[in-house]
Amino acid sequence: MADEPEAPTGGQDAPRAEDVIKEVARTDDEAGGIVRAHRYLLPNDSLAGDPRQGARVEAGAAGTTRQDQGAIAKFIAARGPGLHHVALKTPDIDAVLSELGQAGLPLIDHRGRPGSRRALIGFVHPKGLGGVLAHFVQRPAPSDSG
Repeated sequence: MADEPEAPTGGQDAPRAEDVIKEVARTDDEAGGIVRAHRYLLPNDSLAGDPRQGARVEAGAAGTTRQDQGAIAKFIAARGPGLHHVALKTPDIDAVLSELGQAGLPLIDHRGRPGSRRALIGFVHPKGLGGVLAHFVQRPAPSDSG
């Protein structure tokens, strides 16, 4: 329709969805149900992790946390399984966090900090986004990979 706004094209500098982490209960049956509900197969050998956060992210597999006191484990203990966070890739994490803070969103990080896979990361507190944690990621440019 002519009156509908155009969908954003997601230019080079626009944040884009990098991953949506869904922490599931620790049973294979429940994990399998979530995989079937989303109509795609999640590879069980797709691992990424950050021991400082107390988590190992294993796409779709049960038992994704290793340390009982990690941030994600605490979230699951308090709220149960469900959407934990949405990660968005950005070319300038400090600018994004500054802009969001100036807009009144509560920040966990005011500047990017070291994360996994040589990224800079920063978070917006879930209380500002209806209970979902926003995770911004700035990856090194391919020419910076050494």
